[in-house]
Amino acid sequence: MFSVVLLSVIMICYLDSILKLAECTACLDGKRTLNLYDINTDFIFSLSLIFGLFPFLLKNTLSYFKKMKQSK
Repeated sequence: MFSVVLLSVIMICYLDSILKLAECTACLDGKRTLNLYDINTDFIFSLSLIFGLFPFLLKNTLSYFKKMKQSK
């Protein structure tokens, strides 16, 4: 699970940085300055946690239904 969370954090940060550079059409000298609240760390953490928990929840849900089917 940790590796999925880490991988999703890296991917989300990379995509966010590309989007921040793409929206920089009126920057001075092609440089974009970041302020304190430009990076949404809560969103990045929440989304990476969801991506990390999704395989775990999917595996547990499928095993639960498999056990229910075998017990009938």
